[in-house]
Formats: sequence, structure tokens, C-alpha cells
Amino acid sequence: MITSNNGFLFEKRPAHGILSNFWMFPLVKVADLKVAKDADEGQQLNALENQFLETYRLKIHVTKLGGQPVTHTFTHQKWRITLLTANLAEHVDLSYFPGKWIPASAFKTFAFTKVQDKMWQRYQKQIEK
Repeated sequence: MITSNNGFLFEKRPAHGILSNFWMFPLVKVADLKVAKDADEGQQLNALENQFLETYRLKIHVTKLGGQPVTHTFTHQKWRITLLTANLAEHVDLSYFPGKWIPASAFKTFAFTKVQDKMWQRYQKQIEK
């Protein structure tokens, strides 16, 4: 979950495929990272940061949010999502990112998937600690 004074960074899913046209917290499959299959967690996080820089021109530093991963089961697959956090300046250039800032106060006006709601609930629970 990437935050700034503007809110949370969301990406809009493509018009076709699973969860089409929904706004989502950015999700990245570990298998899609440019890193060795036996890479440790630190190497995976570095690969994710590099991917955001190369793809979106966004320099992020991610940290793992405490607590258990979020799990969600679709009819044909099970997701296990490790929540990560990063903070960006409010005036960062998003012209290469397929999304926008959404303040938490506006979440009720957007259609989110169940898995996104689970991620949001877990995030709130962890930051309250």
C-alpha cells in the first residue's frame, strides 16, 4: 500500500480479465519479479522497488507490514498477499502509473473487490497497533 498526503495509490484494472475495471491497491506477483526463484525476502523487496522505478518511474522503499498475510480464495485459485507499505511525496509524477491517489474518505464511493476490502481491514488493524 503506497501512501502520501493525497491518500492511497490505486491502479485501475484492465477492461478485460479477472477483476476488470476495478480500482485496486497495486498487486505484484512474486513470480513476476526479476529475481532468482530462490531469492530471499530482501532480494524480492529490492526487485519490487526496481520494478516500480523501471516501469512507473516511481522511487519507492517498501517495508513489510506486520501481521499475517491476507488470504483470499476464488473458485479457481487461492491468493496469499503479504502487505507492504511505502510512502511517496504528494507531488510525485504519476504519468507513467495506471492509477491515481484516492483518499480514504472517498473509499465508500468506489467499488472494491472483497480481497481489496480484506487488505484495507488488515492495514487499518496493523496501523492502529
